[in-house]
Amino acid sequence: LEVRLELKDDRDVTLFLEHHAHELDQFELVRERPDENVGHSKAELDRAAMDRSTGRTIAEMLDGINGVDLQQSGPTISKPVIRGLSGNRVLLLN
Repeated sequence: LEVRLELKDDRDVTLFLEHHAHELDQFELVRERPDENVGHSKAELDRAAMDRSTGRTIAEMLDGINGVDLQQSGPTISKPVIRGLSGNRVLLLN
């Protein structure tokens, strides 16, 4: 399924997606024309940063990145919340 929206002016758009029991290969949201008034950020956790963080969990390493918070579920259980998304909405590859 591919949906394209062309917005000419400032608009609020709310999309409601139907629940389906299959996995998507990927989800991509692309802004084709940059806007100087919108902040863009990109963060990477490279091998050197992971090596410096020996003894920390992946979630603890991600906690230092803007837009990432931790949801604590006990003393040793933490889950990343990335820009408000968590659980099955976030995929971590180790």
